[in-house]
Amino acid sequence: MRAALTLALILAFTFRAFYAIYSGEPYYVDSWPVIAGARTFSSNVEARIFDDNFYDGYNNKWPLAIITGGVYSIITGLDPIFSGAFMGPLLGSFAILIFYIIASRLSEGSKASLSTIIAASAATLFAFEGGFTKEVSARPLFLILIFALIHPKGAPLIPFTVLALTLAHHISSVAALAATIGLLACNAAYNLARGFEPLNPKRIMLTIILQTLAISTHYVALAPSFWKTAIKVEDIVTASMIMATSISIPVIAWLSTQKPRWPHRITFSTVIGAGVASMTVLAIAAPTTPQTPPLGPYMLLYAAPLALSPAFAATIGASGAQAVVVAGWLSGVGGLMAYSAFSGDPMASSAIHRLINYELYAALLGYTTCPQTLLAAQTLVALAPAPIVTLNIAERRDPYFHFNVYGRDEIVALKLASEKAETVAGDSKVEYLSYMYRVNVKHPPLKLSDLKEPLVIHRENWAKGFWVSGFTYGDPEEIKALKWKWSLVYDGVTTIVLRG
Repeated sequence: MRAALTLALILAFTFRAFYAIYSGEPYYVDSWPVIAGARTFSSNVEARIFDDNFYDGYNNKWPLAIITGGVYSIITGLDPIFSGAFMGPLLGSFAILIFYIIASRLSEGSKASLSTIIAASAATLFAFEGGFTKEVSARPLFLILIFALIHPKGAPLIPFTVLALTLAHHISSVAALAATIGLLACNAAYNLARGFEPLNPKRIMLTIILQTLAISTHYVALAPSFWKTAIKVEDIVTASMIMATSISIPVIAWLSTQKPRWPHRITFSTVIGAGVASMTVLAIAAPTTPQTPPLGPYMLLYAAPLALSPAFAATIGASGAQAVVVAGWLSGVGGLMAYSAFSGDPMASSAIHRLINYELYAALLGYTTCPQTLLAAQTLVALAPAPIVTLNIAERRDPYFHFNVYGRDEIVALKLASEKAETVAGDSKVEYLSYMYRVNVKHPPLKLSDLKEPLVIHRENWAKGFWVSGFTYGDPEEIKALKWKWSLVYDGVTTIVLRG
C-alpha cells in the first residue's frame, strides 16, 4: 500500500512538472499573472495585496496563490518565475495526497491506492494542475474541507479552510459550497432511509453558514464588480433549481429502497453508459465552433479514467459515510456543472471544465466502493494514455492545451517586439505573458492588413489561428503567409515577430 502511494505521488509530480522541466518556463497561461503578482509581493514591501495600483486588479482579489508564491520566494531566495514553475505541480501533488487520505478513510487501503493512481495520471487533472494558478492553490483546500467534514476531529480545520478557500479561487469556493449542500441533503436522506446519519449534520450546517458568509463578504468587500457580473439573482434561482434536481436523484433512490437490487443497478449502469456514449459521439461528430476546439477521437485519451464507469455504476457497493460523501459531492457539484453546461450563461459556461475536475475526484472516490479487479483494470486504462498526452502537450500537439506551454524564445520575442513599439499585437498567450513583463498587448484584428503594431506569432497560430479567451480566429494559411509579406523582427524556435 505504501509503495502504491509512493508510485501515485511520483506519477502525480512527474506528469504535472514535466512541462516546466521540458520547456524551462512556467506552464499554463493563467500562471503568469499569479507569478507576476508573487514577484511584486516578494519584492515591494509597499505593495498591499488588495491595492490595484500594484497588482492586476483581478488575481489579487483571490490572493492566496500570490501570497504563497511570494512568501516561498522570500524564504528560499528563488526567483518567483523559477519557484512558480514548480509550485503548481507541488500543490497538485499535495492534492493527490489529501485525496488518498480521504479515500483510505472511506475504503480499503488497496482500493484507495489504485484510485489515487488514477487521479495522479488522469490527463484532465494533470493538464490543469501543472500550472501555478488560483484553481491549483484551491484544490488541496477543497479536499481538506471534505476531510474535515468526515473526520471526527476535523472541526477545527473548517473555519481556516473555508477562509483560505474563499481567498484562493471563486469557482472552487462555490463548488465547495455546492458539495457541502449536497452532503447535508444526502446525509439527511440516508437518515430517513436507514435510521442513522453517517456524518455530523451540525458540522455540515456550520460549514455551509461559514461558506455563505465568507463568499458574501468577499462579494461585498473585495470583488463586487466581478461577482455582480458573474452572478445575478436569476442565476442563483436557476442554479438552485438545477442543483435541487440533481441532489434529489440520490435522495429519491435511498428513500425508495433500502437496498439496491439488480434492476436498480442495471438501470443506473445503463443511464451512465448511455450518457458517456452519447457525449463521446457528440464530441467526435459535433461540428467545430469558434468557442471550442474540435474534440474528435483524441478526446478519448482524456476520458480514459471514466472508460469503465458503467461497470462501476453496476457494481457500486457504498454505504454509510462512503455513500453520503460520494453522492453528496457528485450531485452537489454536478448540479453546478449542469447549470454551467445548459444555462446559456457565457460566464457560467467558462467554468464547466473546472467543475469537471472536481466531479472527477468525486467519481474516483466512488470507484473505491467497487470490486478491486475492476478498479485495477480501470487503473491500467487510465495510465496507458497519460504519457502520450503529457508529451503531446509538451510538444504543443495537444488540441486542447497546446497554447499553455511557453518557451524562452517567446519571452525574447515579446521583449524585442516591445522595443519596436509601445503596443504589441498578440493573442491571449502573449497577453498573459505580458503581465510579467509589463507590455501593452492588443489582440490581432480580423483584418490583419489593418495592423500597424509588431505582431507576435506562435507556431500554434500557424496551425490553429489566434487564440483569444477561448475563441480561435484567423486563417492559419494567411497568418503563415505573413512571414513572406512583412518584415521579420525576430525568428525563434517556436515564435516570430513581424511588422507590416
